[in-house]
Amino acid sequence: SSGINAEWPLRPGENRKLAAFHKTLLKSNAKLSAELRRLTASNRKLSGIKTKLVVQNKMLQKIFKQKSLQNKKIRAMQIKLNKQSRSLKAARAKLQIQNKKLKALHTSLYSSNQKLSGAHSKLASRIKSLRSSQTSLKKKWLSMKKQHSSLSSQNTRFQALIAKSRASLKAVQARHVILARENTKLNKQHLKYLQEITKDKALVKRYGVMIKSMKKKMGHGHHVVVHHVHHHPHPHHG
Repeated sequence: SSGINAEWPLRPGENRKLAAFHKTLLKSNAKLSAELRRLTASNRKLSGIKTKLVVQNKMLQKIFKQKSLQNKKIRAMQIKLNKQSRSLKAARAKLQIQNKKLKALHTSLYSSNQKLSGAHSKLASRIKSLRSSQTSLKKKWLSMKKQHSSLSSQNTRFQALIAKSRASLKAVQARHVILARENTKLNKQHLKYLQEITKDKALVKRYGVMIKSMKKKMGHGHHVVVHHVHHHPHPHHG
């Protein structure tokens, strides 16, 4: 305006210089505006990616929780099976002790039976005079035989029981093997999820570095020569 001109009178040619300077300022201003628009767009993209990553992270945490719950259940089942196995072993030991006792009883009965047979043969010489005593002895011998047969059938029963307990122990061991396999599978899956989480973290770090470098470039005023950054997101995240 004329007021300014009165204070600082312009020398000829100075007006042209100012106009040229004004033009360069406008140009750099336009450049900076375009850069600002680009940065805003890239910022929007990055925050979209961040949202996606947050959602993924939540999903992974949920899966991780489920897996650890499953693991706990499997451990509890293993403990239960181990307890059952121990009680079965104890029962088997008891049965073995009983069986030994029965065998000992059987042996003593057998020897007493033999003794009775011996007595019987001694009595045979006096058979004519002692027919009545012979019949009573025969009865005794028969009852002994009955006892002996009942004991041997009991023995058979105990052996069957032992066989049964062995079979159930085998079944328990087989189940244990299956559970151990399942556990190994779950551990592998868990490792896979951990690797995925690490990958996501690395991606977020990379975007952080990019934003920092953009900020640095903006910090140097209008001497910046802007390289247009087209960042293609990691294919895994679409």
